Amino acid sequence: MVGRNACRLDRFVRKGAESFTLSVSDTSALTSALTRAFTGARAAYLMLPPGLTSPDYRADQERDSDAIAKAVQESGLRYAVNLSSFGAHVPAGTGPIAGLHSAEQKLNGVRELNVLHLRAGYFMENNFAAIGMIQGMGILGNALLPNLKLPMIATRDIGEYAAQRILKLDFSGQQTCELLGERDLSMNEATAIIARGVGKPDLRLCAISLRPGAAGARANGRPAEDRGFVHRDVQGHQRGNGGPGAALAGEHHTHCVREICAGCFCARLPRQSSNRVSIGRPRSEGLCYVSRFRHNTAA
Repeated sequence: MVGRNACRLDRFVRKGAESFTLSVSDTSALTSALTRAFTGARAAYLMLPPGLTSPDYRADQERDSDAIAKAVQESGLRYAVNLSSFGAHVPAGTGPIAGLHSAEQKLNGVRELNVLHLRAGYFMENNFAAIGMIQGMGILGNALLPNLKLPMIATRDIGEYAAQRILKLDFSGQQTCELLGERDLSMNEATAIIARGVGKPDLRLCAISLRPGAAGARANGRPAEDRGFVHRDVQGHQRGNGGPGAALAGEHHTHCVREICAGCFCARLPRQSSNRVSIGRPRSEGLCYVSRFRHNTAA
């Protein structure tokens, strides 16, 4: 396990993992540490470390993906599952997703590497960022268009699917797989599900603008250049940049039901009523941990 915080790696070490702690600010040290971590490994699960508070996140993405690709090459790693994003086939104009496109291309250029890019949909857990707003203001703020339907997926499903493919090593060359979630949902639908789950029937969705200079964005405390960058990411989702396109073909596959996402909210946000939410049982109106997958053999 490679990470920036040794404490967060402890639970994996207790299960027998070897940990590597590193700083992502030093490119040379980062490449060296990753090379040591990959050496002798048959396969690795790769991802770019998030850092949306960085003053130049896209530059950080390029630095980190350069280091990862170089370490993969120098270590002789033969298999990698890479966490990417729905929409990573688009090279520019998509904010952070463009960095994932670049990372895919760099890994595709590593000789003799078999790589599977997991182009995951919108994380259900992204909605956890609204917990403070729900508690303090009784609203769920989001910058997405309220009726725009997006593929939403639980991160647990992504991790389990990645682990399965690493254990099987049943891919070769450069491949992509879209992880789409149980069904496409709009933020209006997601808000209604969360409202029922946490016992706040009056919870409403509130549109937040991330355009540079917008009042809502200023109140959110982001610098203008950062807001513009994230705004491009949101615009990309709303244009449907993550659409499968003609190059993506395949079938949807049902993964496994976990629990409704509202149940996860209940663990972090006390319900206002005594009504219980059933956990671990599929419900048609819930944000279910059920995943659809669409495969493509050509990256």
